[in-house]
Amino acid sequence: MVKKILFVCSGNVHRSPTAEAMFNGVKGIEARSAGILPYSSTVISKELVDWADKIFVMEERHKQHIIERWPY
Repeated sequence: MVKKILFVCSGNVHRSPTAEAMFNGVKGIEARSAGILPYSSTVISKELVDWADKIFVMEERHKQHIIERWPY
């Protein structure tokens, strides 16, 4: 079974895309990345949150952003 991992940072420019690239080549892992800011190259969405088995954030405020919008 493939584990789906979402990496989240602010602008989806450096940190989360780097993590995505590092983990996408690992057997059994599918990784994606997103940012919390409106200008992010990929903005976090309910669809991405629902897609992920695990979500890793770079800062506490990223976690808070997600919990405030999708508190389930």
